[in-house]
Amino acid sequence: MTHKFVCFNRDDIPGLAELGINRIFVEVSATGQVVREIGFDDNGLVIYRFPGNDRFGKYGLFDNATVDTTHTLNALSREEFERLYKTEN
Repeated sequence: MTHKFVCFNRDDIPGLAELGINRIFVEVSATGQVVREIGFDDNGLVIYRFPGNDRFGKYGLFDNATVDTTHTLNALSREEFERLYKTEN
């Protein structure tokens, strides 16, 4: 099963600024389900990681949503996503 790795920013998702989120990096399954996600603030600090034990750890911002990555321009490699997902503040 092929997964895609993409970035969403404030221009892509209305309301991110109100949550203090600048960018979200997500791993999306072939069926469009978000498997993992990590959010960063304006300073590049991790605000949340899903799944995880910190803020939003039990629930991701993309719970119960299907993500269409067909026309996504903000793609990244699996290696880059893994590096970002392991980021510690």
